[in-house]
Amino acid sequence: MKSVEETLAYEDPSTVKAVMGGSLAGITLDRPRVIVDVNLLIMNRGQLLLGRRCGTGFANGQYSVPAGHLELGESVVVAAAREAKEELNINVDPDDMRFVQVMHNSYGIGRLAFFFEIERWEGDIVNMEPHKCDDLRWFDTGDLPVNMVPYIREAVGHYFSGHALTLYGW
Repeated sequence: MKSVEETLAYEDPSTVKAVMGGSLAGITLDRPRVIVDVNLLIMNRGQLLLGRRCGTGFANGQYSVPAGHLELGESVVVAAAREAKEELNINVDPDDMRFVQVMHNSYGIGRLAFFFEIERWEGDIVNMEPHKCDDLRWFDTGDLPVNMVPYIREAVGHYFSGHALTLYGW
């Protein structure tokens, strides 16, 4: 007969680092896998920074917030800071980011998009990816462009309304 300690024993599942090293302890293949996006709601004096997409094959000609995908082994906060540096050449302290929303999007196999409000950063904003963004500028929150990526428009609207969860396409 097992002791109480053996019955109640808990073994942590593999961490990302362990999985990258080959361990599959606690990994189940019958559960959904989703892509994780990080989105930067960069605000300055009532204006939101948006970039017009180009040359990517997705939503070219439409405005979106600076964004990117989570890489294996990083947290969503680290990913947001990395994207700010890669796309805009600014340094953002993770403690200065404020989580404001998550979107569960039905695109593809499913996506979770985390939105972070950023009002403080170091450095001057520069378009570091002109091959992916042909216009980067500030828009008044009450006068956003008509040609916005639809799910981004919905998420931004929910953010302005104070909603922390957006379901899109379900």
